Amino acid sequence: MNLLGLKLHHFLSYQDEQFICKDNNIYFITGINIDTNEKIGVGKSAIKEAIRYALYGKCRVTADDAIMFGKKEMTVQLDFEFGDNYRIRRSRKRNTSTKICFVNLTKKKDLTCSKNKNTQEVIEGIIGLGYEQFMHSFCFGQSEFDDLKNLTPTKLIDFLKKALKLDRFDYYLEKVKKYQEKTKNTINRLLEIQKISVKLVASNINEKEVNKKIKNLVLTKAIYQDKITKVNILYKSKNKIYMRIQDNLINIVKTLQKFTQQLEFVQKNSKCPLCKTKLQDNKKLNTYLNKEIEKVNLQIEKYKQEKIVKQKEIDSLINILENVRTKFLKIVELQGGLELKLQIYLNSKKNKQFLYDKSKYIRLLKLSGQLDRVNDIFNSKGLPLYLLNFYIPKLEFAINSELQKLINFRLEFRINKKLKNSDEVRNTCEFILLKQGREYSLSNLSNGQEFLVSLGIRLGVSKLYHNERKFETLIIDEGFGKLGEFSRNKVVHILNILKKKFKKIIVISHLDILTNLINSKLIYIEMHNGISKLISGGRNV
Repeated sequence: MNLLGLKLHHFLSYQDEQFICKDNNIYFITGINIDTNEKIGVGKSAIKEAIRYALYGKCRVTADDAIMFGKKEMTVQLDFEFGDNYRIRRSRKRNTSTKICFVNLTKKKDLTCSKNKNTQEVIEGIIGLGYEQFMHSFCFGQSEFDDLKNLTPTKLIDFLKKALKLDRFDYYLEKVKKYQEKTKNTINRLLEIQKISVKLVASNINEKEVNKKIKNLVLTKAIYQDKITKVNILYKSKNKIYMRIQDNLINIVKTLQKFTQQLEFVQKNSKCPLCKTKLQDNKKLNTYLNKEIEKVNLQIEKYKQEKIVKQKEIDSLINILENVRTKFLKIVELQGGLELKLQIYLNSKKNKQFLYDKSKYIRLLKLSGQLDRVNDIFNSKGLPLYLLNFYIPKLEFAINSELQKLINFRLEFRINKKLKNSDEVRNTCEFILLKQGREYSLSNLSNGQEFLVSLGIRLGVSKLYHNERKFETLIIDEGFGKLGEFSRNKVVHILNILKKKFKKIIVISHLDILTNLINSKLIYIEMHNGISKLISGGRNV
């Protein structure tokens, strides 16, 4: 994969910028914040994040957080060469899903699939690398993949599996585990049924008596079913009357409110509440309205009493219904239990235990043992570790050939370990550093030494990938600030050597001094008011 260019729209601190790198060279990216006169936090690493995001949809923050502050959408477009020329375009609106467009520019063919997942598989199939393989090899610095001191055997195996694409065995391991669980559940179920069968055979069930009980339970169940139906009908009828009383009560309360409002209007204004004309004498109307209010209050009290009576009747029906249903379900359970016991007993009498097949049980036990062994084969310390044996000498050589150019250390992988106070040898995977033939603890490494060792490992891994997949772009983000001047000169020397192996090397650093040491193309970034701009040769790209 040979990077050709990058176009950013509202991505992190970039508003609308292009990073064009068609020429094969080392591209040195540095910059300054004009407002603070500082060389950090100006958007240098955002170029690397944009490449990660375009290729794999991942960066150091969530997709929504990668959208420029105050903006609603963003787009990252990346052009690369891999035989043909290709373009990936990822766009996202805040709080919505991401859209991917993938096109073969040479053949003018749209490779976009209906689902993002499938489009991503097409992209990774063409460039030949998944996200973690890319981060383990061709993208180095300021990420979770750089910590050597906490690289346990398990993490190292995981690192190498992903770096060398041996993690494909994880798919088979997951399938084996699911099959194991299913097999063990079937075995346990057979064992439980066998125990029940043995007890039933020993109990010598009276078939006629059990059949009689089942018949009685069926009759009783029918009676309860009929009772449930009748109670349900009665409940619906009572509830209908209750709802009618409730509606009447609501209407009569509205009538009371109307008469009360009319009475208050007459007493206050001495006018007719309907036509609003002046009344000569409002006593008669007051008397009429008071009588109507009294009648309505009596009706309200009547409906309230009826409502209380119906509510009690409904509550009583609900209790009856719950009791009947509980008894009905218990009968169903008893009937089912007796039928199952009788069936198991009858089958056991014929030497055909119900749902229990001894040959099947033995076969499943053997299968379970075989699955355990297959599990051991596919787990991290099984077949993947065995296959690592074939890669490790080649990987050791590749890493050490890079390390000797950077720092006076050698690296060795160990794939087995003798236990303390025992002759037992266990499979493992760890690496040790040797200095002048003696083991050197990782905890004693300075930050600069750890950077160089980690860089050597990455370059060694990327060399294997480069030989197999022709990935022609290398990204190195910061790290040089931890080095002394002598070590920096070594890194510059190896970068110049790597120019022959990689068409593009992107170096991100806040150290301007390196621009004088590296024969490179300078990309300068200026940040002002939180917005980053790419400058090349003193002009906007």
